[in-house]
Order: sequence, then C-alpha cells, then structure tokens
Amino acid sequence: MSYRIRFLILCIVTIISNCVYAQLYSTIGKEFWVSIPRQYTYPGSNNITSKLYITGLRDCDGTLQNKFGTYNQSFKVKSGKQTVLDLPNALFYTDEYEKVDLRGALIQSTDSIQVVMGVTGIGGLLDFYEMTNLIPTQSLGSDYLIMTYAYSSLSISRTHSNFTILAVEDSTVVEVSPNQVSVIGTAAIPFKIVLNKGETFFYQAYQDLDLTGSYIHALGCKKIIVYSGSEMTYTPNVCQKASLNNLLLEQMTPVNTFGTVFLISPAPNMENELFKILATRDNTKVYVNGILKTVLNKGGTYEELFSTSSFIKTTFPVITAHFGVGICSLSQQNGGPYMTIVTPFEQAIKNSTVVTSVSPPAIVKQFLQIYTRTKDKNLTTVNGKNIGSLFNTFSTNPEYASANIVLDSGAYVINNNIGFTAEVNANGSRTFGTYFGYSAGSLLNKSNQYASVNGNSSNLQKEFLFCPMQAVNFEAVRQDTVFSKVFWHFDYGSIDSGNVVNKTFKDTGCHQVQMISYYSGSSGICLLGNGATDTTFLKVCVVNSLPLSIGNDTGFCRNRPLTLQSNINPDGFSYLWSTGATSSAISVTETGNYWLELKNGNCAIRDSVQVTVVDKPVLSIQGDKLLCSGDSILLQNS
Repeated sequence: MSYRIRFLILCIVTIISNCVYAQLYSTIGKEFWVSIPRQYTYPGSNNITSKLYITGLRDCDGTLQNKFGTYNQSFKVKSGKQTVLDLPNALFYTDEYEKVDLRGALIQSTDSIQVVMGVTGIGGLLDFYEMTNLIPTQSLGSDYLIMTYAYSSLSISRTHSNFTILAVEDSTVVEVSPNQVSVIGTAAIPFKIVLNKGETFFYQAYQDLDLTGSYIHALGCKKIIVYSGSEMTYTPNVCQKASLNNLLLEQMTPVNTFGTVFLISPAPNMENELFKILATRDNTKVYVNGILKTVLNKGGTYEELFSTSSFIKTTFPVITAHFGVGICSLSQQNGGPYMTIVTPFEQAIKNSTVVTSVSPPAIVKQFLQIYTRTKDKNLTTVNGKNIGSLFNTFSTNPEYASANIVLDSGAYVINNNIGFTAEVNANGSRTFGTYFGYSAGSLLNKSNQYASVNGNSSNLQKEFLFCPMQAVNFEAVRQDTVFSKVFWHFDYGSIDSGNVVNKTFKDTGCHQVQMISYYSGSSGICLLGNGATDTTFLKVCVVNSLPLSIGNDTGFCRNRPLTLQSNINPDGFSYLWSTGATSSAISVTETGNYWLELKNGNCAIRDSVQVTVVDKPVLSIQGDKLLCSGDSILLQNS
C-alpha cells in the first residue's frame, strides 16, 4: 500500500473515530421529541395529566416548547435529582383517529439528560398510570414493529390497542402496515402518510384486536418516533376474570436494535407476571431457562406466565415485553397491568438515573430490578452505595445475576462500568392502586452488525481475554447486507482492512480496537445517524494468567446441592471440571476436592476447592430420671 493511500485511510479513520466517540446511541441525549398518545378517559372526565421526569448526571438547563415556539417552558436539572414538568394536554394530547395533527413537543438541554414520561388515564374513582423511557433524536430509527396486548374477552370496556407516529423531520413519508382493521373501519392493508416536524398520526384497532406485529417504515431513512400501547386492557388472556385493568404505553425502539438475550424477574410480591416475544425472522427458536419452548416465524408471538427469574435466549433478534398481571386469583392481593419493552443484554448500559413517581397509598410497592453478569455484580452501585451483596445468581444460567430493591419516591443513580440492564415497576392492591413499568435505559446500537472475535459476538461481550501469541480472528458480520469496506483500527497504530483480519499479540496488556465499516445501503435498510459508516468498539486483553476462582473451601448439609462456578468467562477458553463436565458451573452433592481448569492452547489455569458434605446430626439428651421436688439433674447432649 502506498504512503498516500495509507495516509488517506488514517485520516478517514481519525475523523470517523473523533465523530463516533462524541456520539452515544442510547436513551441519554440532549434533544427529544414527545407527544401524549390517546388514553382511556372515563365519560365526562377530561382532566388527563401527563408529566416528564428529567434527570442528568451533571447540572444543566433546558427548554420544553412546541414547533413554533408559542409555548416555551424552561427547566433546570440538578445532578442525581429529578425535575418534574407538566406536559400540557391541551397542546400535546393526540386523540384524533387517523388524522395528521400538530401535537409534538421539543425538549432540548445544554447537557445530556434522561427523560421518562408518565401518562394518567382517568377511570372514574381510580387513576390509571403508565410510564415510558423517551428516546433522544440521535438514537431514533426509521423502522419499527408494534408490541402491545389485547384482552380478548367479551368485556364492556374494550382493549383498543393502538400506536402513535411522531415525525421529527419535515416531509417525512411513512408507510404504515397495520395488521388489524381500525376503529373507524380502515382496512388492514399498507398505506402512506406525510408528516412534518412535530406532527402526529394516531391509529387504533377495532375493539379487542391486537396490533402486535404491525410495521411502521419511514422512507428515505427519515427518523420517526413510534409509541405503542392500549387505551385500556387486562392481562393476561388466560385470566378471564381479571379484576384490574390499566392503560399500556411504551416508546418503541428501532428494529435494528433488537436482541437475543433477556433477563426478567417478577416483582417479589407477585404470584406471577407475563412476558411476550415477537419474532422478526422465520425459524426463530425461543429458549426459556435452557428449554426450547417454541419456534416462531416472522411476526409470530409467544407468551408465558413466569413466577421466578427467567433467562430468555433466541436464535434471531426479537422484541420481548414484560407485562404486569391483573389480579387473577383470590390469593393474589397485588398486581396491575403495565408494559415494559425489555432491554436485551446486548444493549446493556453503564449508568442510568431512574425515578419513581407515585407515593403510597396509591401503590403497594415500587421496585428496581437490576441484571448484570455474576462476575461484575460487585461493580454495581445505587446512589453511590455498592449493592453487590444483594444479587442472586440465576439458577438456570449462573453467568448472570439479579438484584431486587424496594424504592421510595425519588431519583436513583445506577452505575456499573461493565454493563447492566434494569427496569422499574410498581403494583397496587386489589381495591386501589397505581401500576407502571419502564426500562431504566438502553444502548441502541445496531444488533444486525457486530464484530466477531474468534466466533464470539461483540454485541454480548466487549472485552476479550487471550494468551500471548494466541491467534485472534476478527470478522465483520452484518446480517442484512454486505459491507463495501471495513477498516480495523488498533490503538498501537496499526490499521488493517478487510472483512476478516487475523492478529497475534505478543505483549501483555489491553488494546482498544475499532471496527469501522462502510456499506452501500442498496438494501434500503437505514443506519442510525443516516450515515453510510458505523463503528464498533471492543477491547482485547493479553494476560499471562487469569484471575480464576471457584470459591473458598466450604461445607453444607446433605440433600442441599452446592453450585460451583467460574468467576470469569474468558473468550476462547474451554472448561474442564474434575467431574468431567465442560460447563461454566456444576452442582455437587458429595464430599471431595473439586477443580476447574480453563485452557486455550498452551495457556491454562486451574483452581480447586474442598467441599465437605455433613450428614444431619442425630441428637438425644441423656439424663432421664424421676426427681423429687427440689432435686436437680444435669442434661447432656449425646
């Protein structure tokens, strides 16, 4: 390669690197658009109220205004605190069926913020509440699928599943492909609408029809916002006499940010809750806690009630939603429907500020549920306090762990510099309550593109461990089209090109690696950012030894199995236990010395532990004797 060409490539990589480092596709940003989708209103009531909960890691200023600036509300954000703004319904409430309406509000700030919207529906004696995380403008996409829930009983109050489209650019042509007839009789066939910046379009299905799987596409890679939900619904359908209903609301994430690994748990005071999966490709296998439950084709759904922490793995990217459950049985005292789009673990975040909004007695409990890799749990803090001791390992996949924290009203700052997912939810009582759920945030990187490192996806893993002089294979993977160019930028100055690059690293230490890719876009699928380039970041560490530990010597009672597991899961290493098992964890029931060996070529490390199984002791007390009044006796353990 000539000096001139190499210099040109270096310049391109440097420019792109500088731009990419300044951009973070996530739910944190400086500019947001928002509207209030139609929700259930009890006849004669029109006092629906909506609020914005704004937080930031640094102090900043901001404004909330309409398109023409005729409405303008200023706000200030204090680090780690929540700022609450009323969102005027008269200006921003969308309730006209299938009409273009100017109902968008623009939020701008001087520094990065996180915004959660809370919407209230009025139902006579009760207020119905739901919350959703908002997505900043730079993280929006052009393609969306709808997830919602429809209760199919012949009830008087109908489900009315719906979606709302909000444009953030002028002259946005949107192709709408609903899968159900609308409440005003529009057929379930594709049609087009044209929206300008700040304009909305609202579509609602007829009665109890479910719009899940409907497709929304903005032409020309224009960005749009899509809300999905139900005006009022019960959950689940198997509970035909559910006693509590609620509105559902979520801002949907773009199609190319979906994932394959999900961690969910029911609230501790609930008998069970519900998840629902929507497939994006044919022949999608769905595993729950390691068991194959179903194989879905594109647009197919699967739902299941769950009562314990669950690990969900699919073979292709899907949407997974977590639903609160309306009260189904006399023994269940708490509950209430809500919908949360579960953040795939591929999109794990490093920090977030979550808020709770409603104080008792409107709710029974508010919860923060956090998920991370077991080896990283001790890196997790909430409001500066380490909560590693609160995590419990998933019994069906010991690589992951979860913590469940009861919250009061206020703001909570979560940090884990390796990565976590989390959600907030609240449930009420049988007789009176408020229910809501929302994700604590998400990265919104493209799941259809990633770097493969010795066969392992950078979507799920950002740091890879290798031994000195071990061969490392880097491959650029894109599922929907081919790359026109790929450059690999290594922090020690090397630049390689090609879809596949092979490297060896001689010296110990960590290296930052960037995969910078180009594609022609001929497939019509849009990139976040409307560009023709994208960058994937990862870290490669070369080590002489690994910090392996399977725990300290221990003992336990017979008939209570003990789980031994590796504290690390390094890329490219095989597992071998003294029992012959090759998994990252084993269950033991007998006394013995157990060891685990991690090996990659000539690089190997072993750790062992002594386990002692103790039989339940047989107790008897010696000293049976007939005594006279005033005499004493010494009782002894045999």
